[in-house]
Amino acid sequence: GGVHWPAIVAQVLGSVAAALAIDTTFYESVLSRHTGGADFSVFAGMIVGGVVYAALAGRTVRSERSTEASPESESSRKVPATA
Repeated sequence: GGVHWPAIVAQVLGSVAAALAIDTTFYESVLSRHTGGADFSVFAGMIVGGVVYAALAGRTVRSERSTEASPESESSRKVPATA
């Protein structure tokens, strides 16, 4: 349990990147202004968030996945049958 801080940090930085690339009727970001009003917020948010998450949590996620796939963890997760 608990909070997975790399995911929180990636979400916040992705949201900031999206805000810096948004173009709406009430707000036009600097990047949007320089690209003639193009709204790249979805792409910027997903790319920045994904890259940050991969950088911060990639090794942890891969090690958890390999631990779950090992035969020792499979046998330890089995619940004994009751009669």
